[in-house]
Amino acid sequence: MKKLKFNSMLNHKQSEYKTREIIVEKVITLYGKSFSYLKNHTMNDNPYITENRDLLYTDSNDAAHCLLMVDYDSGDDIWWKPRAAATLENHSLFQTKEH
Repeated sequence: MKKLKFNSMLNHKQSEYKTREIIVEKVITLYGKSFSYLKNHTMNDNPYITENRDLLYTDSNDAAHCLLMVDYDSGDDIWWKPRAAATLENHSLFQTKEH
């Protein structure tokens, strides 16, 4: 199975930003109001994170293995990084495409 790999910054409020490799383990397409609900309720329990939690981790090379959730209608997306899913902290929201 091919995986999408790229470099990104996953730090928050740092004086310097070090990019790190991001590996998308799974892309989940959401339909209808599912994406909007997810985007507006990031602190609520999320069945997609629960069933895919084992895919979210940081490996020995400091690469972050993430989930990408995409809105079928708009193409907007949310990246779920390992630390947020593991600790149930506020999940990082990266919208890379806006309409």
